Amino acid sequence: MAVDSVPGNLSRENGAARAGVVVMLLGMLMFSVNDVMGKWLVATYSVGQVVLIRSIAAALLLAPFLWVSGPKKTLHSRAARPSACPRRRLDRRGGRVLFRRRLPAAG
Repeated sequence: MAVDSVPGNLSRENGAARAGVVVMLLGMLMFSVNDVMGKWLVATYSVGQVVLIRSIAAALLLAPFLWVSGPKKTLHSRAARPSACPRRRLDRRGGRVLFRRRLPAAG
């Protein structure tokens, strides 16, 4: 059995897999840094101010992607079954109502 045929082998020919691993690790690092910074900032600022700062930072980071692709294409739902979206919304709202009222949900 050749080394290149082993499943999960990140050889030179499989650059997309390497790039995926690097992007995943970078994303995990960013989430960790965001969490640490949030906890650090809450010691000095109120929770509302920290949430506002995070929201503004996220908007600034996402704005170029929205600008390039256009808001209609970016915000358009690509659901496999668009007719199921309203039902999912009702299911989520119903679940929240049952949770708040502490009623047993029929499983």
